[in-house]
Amino acid sequence: MHNDFVPDFLRALDKFGIKPLEGFNPQSPSNLRDPKYADLPADERELRASEHHNLRMLRALNFMRFPVRYSVARQFATLGWIT
Repeated sequence: MHNDFVPDFLRALDKFGIKPLEGFNPQSPSNLRDPKYADLPADERELRASEHHNLRMLRALNFMRFPVRYSVARQFATLGWIT
């Protein structure tokens, strides 16, 4: 989300009593809820979580308007969300 819109977005969430998740890490292995990953070692779960997040971000780019896609992709790469 663009920085200029964050305050308005947070006010809208607050208006409806929704609290944002502070410190949420989208690449955390704790986000893997599929039972097929339950028995994997911690390092493998971290890798799988990163792979899933990477794929989600790449899919999201396909739905963005062409003029902004490159800027968003650059930001995703800076954050380490895509490779």
